[in-house]
Amino acid sequence: MYEPLFDQVRTTDQFGYHVSCDSRWTDGIIGIQIRVVSASKSAEEVDARIEKFLIDFRQTLLDMTRDDYLEHMNGLAKQKLDAFNSLSEQTGHYWSEIRVGRYQFQVELDEVLALRGMSQEQALEAYDKWLYPKGSGTRRRFSVNVVSVDS
Repeated sequence: MYEPLFDQVRTTDQFGYHVSCDSRWTDGIIGIQIRVVSASKSAEEVDARIEKFLIDFRQTLLDMTRDDYLEHMNGLAKQKLDAFNSLSEQTGHYWSEIRVGRYQFQVELDEVLALRGMSQEQALEAYDKWLYPKGSGTRRRFSVNVVSVDS
């Protein structure tokens, strides 16, 4: 989702100078974080553009061939299984697990094993349930807007 978000919202629409998304684990709750930093758009415009992206991205998932889906899943698995680049990076990872109280030091391996068993249909069902703005699932949304005031 990162590349299509960046390509559409930052490059094509020029909505912000920093656009990113990532998964996060906060107090036992897993979620997705979408961040757009913009000097030219209002907080309401940014929120609306994120919602539009999430609506449009569903079609991307629907149009994806099985081979493309498997290629994306394999790429994600490889990324999760990449070796740490330094002792500092590895230590940071372990301290992060301790800090959040999860203690899953092999979480990437567990995630890869879960990904291997996830079909394209299951991925779309999960998207509809947790991310799709028009879905009938249990989506919860929390938006933080930091707005600068000119003095």
